[in-house]
Amino acid sequence: MKGAMSNPEDAFIHKINEHLFSKSQYRFNSGGDPKHIPDLEYTDLLAFHKKYYHPSNCVLMSYGDLNFASHLEFVEQEVLAKFKKNEESAKQSDIPLEPRLKEPINKEHRFMPDLMSEADT
Repeated sequence: MKGAMSNPEDAFIHKINEHLFSKSQYRFNSGGDPKHIPDLEYTDLLAFHKKYYHPSNCVLMSYGDLNFASHLEFVEQEVLAKFKKNEESAKQSDIPLEPRLKEPINKEHRFMPDLMSEADT
Protein backbone atom coordinates (compact mmCIF):
# COMPACT_ATOMS: atom_id res chain seq x y z
CA MET A 1 0.00 0.00 0.00
CA LYS A 2 2.84 2.38 0.79
CA GLY A 3 4.22 1.78 -2.69
CA ALA A 4 0.93 2.71 -4.36
CA MET A 5 0.48 5.77 -2.20
CA SER A 6 4.00 6.98 -2.93
CA ASN A 7 3.13 7.16 -6.63
CA PRO A 8 2.19 10.81 -7.34
CA GLU A 9 -0.44 9.81 -9.92
CA ASP A 10 -2.22 7.52 -7.43
CA ALA A 11 -2.05 10.15 -4.70
CA PHE A 12 -3.48 12.70 -7.13
CA ILE A 13 -6.42 10.45 -8.06
CA HIS A 14 -7.16 9.76 -4.39
CA LYS A 15 -7.25 13.50 -3.66
CA ILE A 16 -9.58 14.11 -6.60
CA ASN A 17 -11.95 11.40 -5.33
CA GLU A 18 -11.77 12.82 -1.81
CA HIS A 19 -13.03 16.18 -3.07
CA LEU A 20 -15.46 15.02 -5.77
CA PHE A 21 -17.15 12.39 -3.61
CA SER A 22 -17.26 14.21 -0.28
CA LYS A 23 -20.45 12.49 0.97
CA SER A 24 -20.00 8.88 -0.11
CA GLN A 25 -17.62 6.03 0.58
CA TYR A 26 -15.85 6.76 -2.71
CA ARG A 27 -13.96 9.56 -0.95
CA PHE A 28 -11.89 6.94 0.89
CA ASN A 29 -8.90 5.02 -0.35
CA SER A 30 -10.26 1.48 -0.64
CA GLY A 31 -6.96 0.00 0.52
CA GLY A 32 -6.77 2.23 3.55
CA ASP A 33 -4.45 5.07 4.40
CA PRO A 34 -1.05 3.53 5.21
CA LYS A 35 -0.70 5.92 8.17
CA HIS A 36 -3.78 4.41 9.83
CA ILE A 37 -3.52 0.73 8.88
CA PRO A 38 -1.49 -0.14 12.03
CA ASP A 39 -4.38 1.22 14.13
CA LEU A 40 -6.81 -1.34 12.70
CA GLU A 41 -7.84 -3.98 15.22
CA TYR A 42 -8.53 -7.52 14.01
CA THR A 43 -12.00 -7.49 15.61
CA ASP A 44 -12.81 -4.25 13.74
CA LEU A 45 -11.77 -5.85 10.46
CA LEU A 46 -14.00 -8.87 11.14
CA ALA A 47 -16.96 -6.66 12.09
CA PHE A 48 -16.53 -4.57 8.93
CA HIS A 49 -16.35 -7.69 6.76
CA LYS A 50 -19.44 -9.20 8.38
CA LYS A 51 -21.37 -5.96 7.91
CA TYR A 52 -20.52 -5.22 4.27
CA TYR A 53 -19.24 -8.37 2.55
CA HIS A 54 -22.42 -10.37 2.13
CA PRO A 55 -24.28 -11.50 -1.00
CA SER A 56 -27.19 -9.25 0.05
CA ASN A 57 -24.84 -6.38 -0.70
CA CYS A 58 -23.38 -7.51 -3.99
CA VAL A 59 -23.71 -6.62 -7.62
CA LEU A 60 -23.34 -9.51 -10.03
CA MET A 61 -22.23 -8.78 -13.57
CA SER A 62 -22.18 -11.22 -16.45
CA TYR A 63 -20.85 -10.86 -19.93
CA GLY A 64 -21.20 -12.89 -23.07
CA ASP A 65 -23.69 -14.69 -25.23
CA LEU A 66 -25.74 -16.19 -22.39
CA ASN A 67 -29.26 -17.45 -22.07
CA PHE A 68 -30.32 -14.71 -19.68
CA ALA A 69 -33.16 -16.60 -17.94
CA SER A 70 -31.16 -19.78 -17.31
CA HIS A 71 -28.14 -17.77 -16.21
CA LEU A 72 -30.17 -15.86 -13.60
CA GLU A 73 -31.75 -19.12 -12.44
CA PHE A 74 -28.27 -20.64 -12.01
CA VAL A 75 -27.05 -17.64 -9.98
CA GLU A 76 -30.15 -17.78 -7.79
CA GLN A 77 -29.90 -21.52 -7.12
CA GLU A 78 -26.14 -21.96 -6.90
CA VAL A 79 -25.16 -18.71 -5.17
CA LEU A 80 -27.87 -16.55 -3.67
CA ALA A 81 -30.12 -19.34 -2.34
CA LYS A 82 -27.25 -20.52 -0.12
CA PHE A 83 -27.38 -17.36 1.98
CA LYS A 84 -30.02 -15.85 4.20
CA LYS A 85 -30.83 -12.30 3.09
CA ASN A 86 -29.17 -9.74 5.33
CA GLU A 87 -31.33 -6.61 5.18
CA GLU A 88 -28.98 -4.75 7.53
CA SER A 89 -26.00 -5.31 5.21
CA ALA A 90 -27.93 -4.08 2.18
CA LYS A 91 -29.22 -1.00 4.06
CA GLN A 92 -25.79 -0.05 5.38
CA SER A 93 -24.32 0.11 1.91
CA ASP A 94 -26.65 2.64 0.37
CA ILE A 95 -24.59 5.20 -1.47
CA PRO A 96 -25.76 8.75 -0.82
CA LEU A 97 -26.17 11.10 -3.74
CA GLU A 98 -23.50 13.74 -3.98
CA PRO A 99 -24.74 17.32 -3.90
CA ARG A 100 -24.70 19.04 -7.27
CA LEU A 101 -21.87 21.56 -7.45
CA LYS A 102 -23.02 25.10 -8.07
CA GLU A 103 -19.52 26.43 -8.65
CA PRO A 104 -16.01 25.04 -9.14
CA ILE A 105 -14.03 23.85 -6.14
CA ASN A 106 -10.41 24.92 -6.03
CA LYS A 107 -7.99 22.94 -3.87
CA GLU A 108 -4.24 22.93 -3.76
CA HIS A 109 -2.18 19.89 -2.83
CA ARG A 110 1.50 19.23 -3.26
CA PHE A 111 2.82 15.90 -4.49
CA MET A 112 6.30 14.50 -4.76
CA PRO A 113 7.57 14.36 -8.33
CA ASP A 114 7.68 10.98 -10.01
CA LEU A 115 11.41 10.34 -9.86
CA MET A 116 11.16 7.35 -12.19
CA SER A 117 9.63 9.25 -15.10
CA GLU A 118 11.65 10.86 -17.83
CA ALA A 119 12.36 14.54 -17.39
CA ASP A 120 10.43 16.95 -19.60
CA THR A 121 12.63 18.33 -22.34
